[in-house]
Amino acid sequence: MSEVSPSVEKDSQLSKIAFKAPVFWENDPELWFFQVESQFVIAGISNDSTKFHAVVAALNSNALSCIRGIVGNPPLENAYIALKDWVLQQFAQSSSARLNLLLKDLQLGDKRPSHLLGEMRNLAPAKMEDEILQTLGLQRLPANLQQILSVCNASLDELAQIADKIHEVSGCNLTVARVESKSDQVELDAIKAELADLKNIVKKLSVSQ
Repeated sequence: MSEVSPSVEKDSQLSKIAFKAPVFWENDPELWFFQVESQFVIAGISNDSTKFHAVVAALNSNALSCIRGIVGNPPLENAYIALKDWVLQQFAQSSSARLNLLLKDLQLGDKRPSHLLGEMRNLAPAKMEDEILQTLGLQRLPANLQQILSVCNASLDELAQIADKIHEVSGCNLTVARVESKSDQVELDAIKAELADLKNIVKKLSVSQ
């Protein structure tokens, strides 16, 4: 069996000493732990106590106050796993809260449509079909963009890419989708004009692909 050279062992020890976890993300603790555990692998950290204290050092005062019990009196074995479970119980969104955000509160805002789709997928239950996500996603897009994408025969990811291109080319100068309908003729004419322009854009994009 080959021995580890002193220089390699020294580099490994230095990486462990220099390790510092990223600042804790209260809004997405699960993703934060994914990143921290990837950094543990890169730094060659496997010791339970080292992982426990690295996470404690990265938590902010609010998080620490919520898990004071385990921080002050950690279990003798599997302290890191126990700490991770406590943190996730305190800060991870419940499935009902995630679904409520997906169905009601999540909006396009100044994001690209593909970014909105990514957020929706993160919130959606694992078994939710793309057809449902597509319906929910279209409802959050500008009205003109909804009309164009509704007649496109493409996958959800392809629709998001098309929406991104139209969003960029049009300068985001679209009519925001609203729950209530408007009968004002001037606004209707403007929408029709924008829709005609956007359809021309879609044709040009299709030809260029």
